[in-house]
Formats: sequence, C-alpha cells, structure tokens
Amino acid sequence: MRMFLALLAVTLSAATMLVATASASPTKACHNISDTVGNITVRNLTCKRAKKVIRSHLKGRMTPFGFTCTQKRFEGGVTNRCEKGRKRLVYSLAD
Repeated sequence: MRMFLALLAVTLSAATMLVATASASPTKACHNISDTVGNITVRNLTCKRAKKVIRSHLKGRMTPFGFTCTQKRFEGGVTNRCEKGRKRLVYSLAD
C-alpha cells in the first residue's frame, strides 16, 4: 500500500509539471534607431533582428523577412506593427 501511495504521489507531481500555463512572453524595449524612429518594442524577437526588419520596411518592403507589417496613422506620426507567427515588433515613426 505504501508503495502504491508513493507511486501515486510521484505520478501526480509529474503531471502537474507537464501542465503549461498560458502566459505570453514579455515584451522588451529596444534602443531607438534614429531621431524619427523610436519606441521599439519586441516580443519573441531580438533587438538586432527587429532593427533589420525595421530598416527593410523603411526601404519600402511591405513583407520584410516574412513579417507582415501594418501601420496606424496619428497626428504626430505613424505606429507600425510587424508580425510573423508569434514574433511581433512595434515601432513609431515621427513626422
């Protein structure tokens, strides 16, 4: 009986470790590229790769490195959002 209880306890503790929580990865702020491009935040992406995507997007490519980019205009400039799967970057472009 004691062996059964020990086996049950080990099985239950192993099962609780396998349950994954539904938490999103944290966002990270990167340094600005220039005076007009800033407020860069990334998720599941390095800052180095994000800057390459941004530079490519600024050259006119709408899908740089497979990222799909959209933009929202506001009075002071534009906020751009680029996504590829779970990877995401957001940056602002001032007028």
